Amino acid sequence: MKAINKFFSFAAMAGAVIALSSCASEKIYGVDENGIANPENYQIGLTVDQETGSWTAELQDKNGNPATGVNGYWSVYSNGADKKPVSMSGATAKGLIAMKGDYPIEVKIGNHNGIAENPLKANITISESHIDLTQYSNAINGTWRMKHEVKGHLGCGPSGSNGLDWWAAGPDEKAGFGVYENRCTFTPQDAAAGTGEYVFNPGESGTVYCNKDFTVQPFEASNPHDGNDYTAPVGEVNSTFTFSLEGTQLILTLGAESFLPYIPNVETYNNPKFRVDAMNKETLELTCDNGGIAWHYILCPADWEAPIPSDVDWVDVDSDDNLINGQMAYLNLWTSGAGWDGDVANPLVTIGGNDWNAADNDVETATFEMKGSNKITFNYVDAPGPDQWKAQVKIKFTSLALDAEKTYAYRVKLSSDMEIPSATVKLGNVADNAEGGYKTGILVPANGGVDVEFGEVKAGLDPVMLVFDFGGSPAGCTITVSDIIIQEKK
Repeated sequence: MKAINKFFSFAAMAGAVIALSSCASEKIYGVDENGIANPENYQIGLTVDQETGSWTAELQDKNGNPATGVNGYWSVYSNGADKKPVSMSGATAKGLIAMKGDYPIEVKIGNHNGIAENPLKANITISESHIDLTQYSNAINGTWRMKHEVKGHLGCGPSGSNGLDWWAAGPDEKAGFGVYENRCTFTPQDAAAGTGEYVFNPGESGTVYCNKDFTVQPFEASNPHDGNDYTAPVGEVNSTFTFSLEGTQLILTLGAESFLPYIPNVETYNNPKFRVDAMNKETLELTCDNGGIAWHYILCPADWEAPIPSDVDWVDVDSDDNLINGQMAYLNLWTSGAGWDGDVANPLVTIGGNDWNAADNDVETATFEMKGSNKITFNYVDAPGPDQWKAQVKIKFTSLALDAEKTYAYRVKLSSDMEIPSATVKLGNVADNAEGGYKTGILVPANGGVDVEFGEVKAGLDPVMLVFDFGGSPAGCTITVSDIIIQEKK
């Protein structure tokens, strides 16, 4: 039964479907392991349509003709060489790979005698990406550092998690270990393909922080083996970076033996691969996972500065001390595309959950009562132009006035279901262009919110106008303006 047992193991490994009666005789005729096909008599014929990423692999004889009397059991590593391959069977295999790169393919050859152990191997080369990764290349372009001002800038947790369940570093918790002096610079080379140069610079510390169990030389020479993580001297490391997609998950991979400002284990050192959990112009959140533990990193641009905590004792949004409560106001919207013709439809609006009538745009008598707790939403069915002031929103009060002799504070929350790259908030005057406060370049993260505060407003505004701009917002986004407070500062 030696040949039959081998035949079964081969068939199971290749996923072949072979039906045998459970009452079969002990001896089966017609199967000869010496008759298994010899891979040396065959080759892989591979064609790739570089315009689409479609590929076809064919099992051929040595003359390039379709092979006869045999079957192919294919493994295609289209999700990365370290991932479970896509399996297919048949004389040919077909697929589509959207990302630029070299993808291993192998085939085991079988006939009625069994399946040969040694596979034929080839590479599917996709010369151009058919998914444009430019937005991610642009977002990561520049020099980054650990965002030590926030909790969880470094952390760990169980495999499969976001790496923060077991431990999350508090603000500045790792000061003095060289972590915060390190700099990580990403320079895109092929933005659409998501590839470029990566440089790790240790900065003034001249060191990198290592896990106590990381034992690769020359780092391990600095390990005191006292049960604590340690710092090791290091010079500048020049490497590469690559963005890729695994299903819908964005992955950032650095060149082998390069690292971020903390080396957690040998697996991440040898294959620095990170899941991208969040990325915008202020934050880069990454998680690596070696199957036993997940580590989390939060980075920010090297010149990022943490917001100065407000010294305002904010009143409750529904308080009578919130000056907007009970005031009457009306809306004025203007939206334009590439030019300044106002040729893009204004967003759909709800105020406190009620639909707003577009015919009431800039109609002074079409007023509604303002409440700080009300949410005002703006759904941009069509995308406005990319520039500032292409998606203007003005909330014009009819009688709310600020006294030039007094000091006020103003706060509003902006949130969105998609990232808004650069919002503008202005406190102004209906009658003219007088200004009580102005901020632009405000990043509103997807499915998140940001509080915009003006801690000291000294301006005579009569009546008050709240101005917003969402130029550059994506089509289909819904932006919410809420928690509006204007209060006297005492």
